[in-house]
Amino acid sequence: MSATSRASRRESKITHVTNEPWRQEGLSIVVVGASGDLAKKKTYPSLLSLYADSLLPSDVFVYGYARSKMTDEQLRDKIRPYLINTKHDEVVVDDFLGRCFYQSGSGYGDESSWNELNIKLVDHEEGKSNRLFYFAIPPNVFAETGAAIKATSMAPNGWSRMIVEKKVRVCVVLLCVMVNSV
Repeated sequence: MSATSRASRRESKITHVTNEPWRQEGLSIVVVGASGDLAKKKTYPSLLSLYADSLLPSDVFVYGYARSKMTDEQLRDKIRPYLINTKHDEVVVDDFLGRCFYQSGSGYGDESSWNELNIKLVDHEEGKSNRLFYFAIPPNVFAETGAAIKATSMAPNGWSRMIVEKKVRVCVVLLCVMVNSV
């Protein structure tokens, strides 16, 4: 396939989603385990690509949550090298990083830290807003994380989804425990 036809197909995808109702709704993405290798090497670069290709709502915000103590700026500095090495120009990377924030907690089940994050989410969200919690964490903390999110951070006026980034065949028992506890 030629570069021209690839570009044409990409443009038609973007045009196709421009008028979708979800593009008008807010979206807060929470990367749980944001300080880890999976997040900086795979998750954030993938989110950048979706953002750059206009495949996320225009007022998307990305929050990182992990146990490591750091500021918003330290998170941005940590993931920047992995975003600069993508096909996207620096202006797009900087715009995306301006939408990235961070919240630390003493653990993944730390409800007081999740409540602090919820307050930050509410402050950014306007109108109908959805929340996607992306688990880039070890399977042994899925259940406590899901329970803390359910207790403190579900979207008040939109949908909430928890996405697990693990091979299901390895984690079937843990997923059953998580589903039953949340």
